[in-house]
Amino acid sequence: PRVTKACAGVDHGLIITDDGGLFSYGRGDYGELGHGDRHSSYRRARRVALAHRVADAKVGQFFSAALTDTGDVYTWGQGFFGKLGHGDEYPDEDV
Repeated sequence: PRVTKACAGVDHGLIITDDGGLFSYGRGDYGELGHGDRHSSYRRARRVALAHRVADAKVGQFFSAALTDTGDVYTWGQGFFGKLGHGDEYPDEDV
């Protein structure tokens, strides 16, 4: 696949490919890479497992968001002050 879009923050970034794939890299201390763990990935971008093709993605401080081609929005990472939109004020200890 070819890269069609990339976005990066201070500690992590996201890459969208022409097949709608989403890959993440960088610091993962708060689950912001979207792999279900808190591991960082500095040497290689890893695919984020989403059910639909990704149309757009953004990174924030310790969190990430993706918009799929079906219009669904997914967010993950640190959820302080409800910034993930999940209705929780503080981050969950489980990723």
